[in-house]
Amino acid sequence: MPHLQLQHPNPILQQQQQQRNQQFRQPRHLHQLQHAQQPIQPALPNHVQYSNQPFHTQPQQQQQRQYLQRHPLHMSSQPPQTQPAPPTPPAHQITQPAPPRIMPVPAAAVVPSNVPPPPSPLTLPALPENLLEIHLSSPIMSPAVLPFSASPPEPPHFSIVDFPVGRFELRPPCEKRVWTVSHEDERRLSKVHPSKSLGEPPTRSMIGLGCLVYRLRCIEVRSSVGKSALANDSEWSMKESIWPKNIFIEVNGMRVEIRRKERWGKDLPADITNFIRAGSNTLTIVRLGDGAEESTFVAGIELSECCTGVGIKSQIFKERYLPPAQSRAEIMRRLSTHTDDNDIIVSTNTVTIDVQCPFSFKLIGTPVRGRACRHLECFDFDNYMGSRHREQPALPPRDDAYKCPHCGDRARPEHLIVDGFLHDVLRTMRELPMTYEDVKSIIVDENGAWKAKREKEKDSEERRKDSVTRAMYELAVPTVGKLEKDIEVICIDD
Repeated sequence: MPHLQLQHPNPILQQQQQQRNQQFRQPRHLHQLQHAQQPIQPALPNHVQYSNQPFHTQPQQQQQRQYLQRHPLHMSSQPPQTQPAPPTPPAHQITQPAPPRIMPVPAAAVVPSNVPPPPSPLTLPALPENLLEIHLSSPIMSPAVLPFSASPPEPPHFSIVDFPVGRFELRPPCEKRVWTVSHEDERRLSKVHPSKSLGEPPTRSMIGLGCLVYRLRCIEVRSSVGKSALANDSEWSMKESIWPKNIFIEVNGMRVEIRRKERWGKDLPADITNFIRAGSNTLTIVRLGDGAEESTFVAGIELSECCTGVGIKSQIFKERYLPPAQSRAEIMRRLSTHTDDNDIIVSTNTVTIDVQCPFSFKLIGTPVRGRACRHLECFDFDNYMGSRHREQPALPPRDDAYKCPHCGDRARPEHLIVDGFLHDVLRTMRELPMTYEDVKSIIVDENGAWKAKREKEKDSEERRKDSVTRAMYELAVPTVGKLEKDIEVICIDD
């Protein structure tokens, strides 16, 4: 009977059976030698699974078992025509998942030495808060062009010469004023021209003697019962401009923009020169008030003219000359001062007034001071006007250049007054130069009589003032002389 060979219908199982048969036919020592030559596999982590076959063959083995259960082994002389399967790894070989692919890290780029460094970040300058209102800033003035043969005029100054619209109270909801301008005054207007470059202030050209500028001002006045709300000349010149919260201004139907404290540091007057025309002009101010404000606002239009110092001096003597009797009465009023503390009355019989100019240290020529100044000392008009700062010799100084050298208050040309009493005293001293050669101050008594103060008398006068001050202090604080006594300490035990 011929020898029959059992064959599996699956070629993979058949190949595995042949490998096992070949292994059993080998000698025992050769089989042990093969195991000895195999390398020892290292210990694997827990997540690595042990398997006799690759992962992709495990589902295939499950299908083969299911097939063998349904179809038992049968005799076959020839294997089925199937494609050869890939070789199966040995049972002791462990299949591991492929490691992740690691991309090589490129080396740091080397910058050549001739390559310039990258530019630093651009830093923009801080923009001013009033950038959008730069057209409202004070214009840059330029002098008028003179003929070649003309001699340079005297340095000009802007001075208020008139009030086309007098001071009036701003009452809600509307105030309207009308005034007239001649054709001659219209030709003399110094108008403002907008700047041709973005972010630059406007310009005011053709500044010369006789040119006119209109300004609208508003101040705040604390009104009281029985007192007029309108400010007097001294209060008007001393106070800063303040605009109400809700206010709208038009001149001849054109809107006037105002400069507020939030953007300009303080409220500033409004320049309305460009809105003026020959003939009738109308000012309309609409104020929306809530009725809760205790303050009263007073407005007015100032007309400034570019004048010389000689013209301003003549105007001061004509309009703002303080008579000698009125000036002497003011000095006598200050000679006696009453205080309410402990019924102390400090009375002095004389007062000392300097007659030297703080600029030239010589006798004052024309004694003037600001209308708002509270001191009796004066300064020379010519030295004061000639020492004001100018951007150019032919241009007038700006408003903030006029300040009193004694107290620092505002002292514009229209605010100056002439002290008639000191004017007469200085005229007498100049007529007798040998007698009053080194005199720097005078002494005025309670009757209004004056005398020159010498250096020795000045020292004694200072000592007298120190003694009076010391006596006043001891009278006000009687315990001063008792401070040198020993202090007794009393200890109270519990």
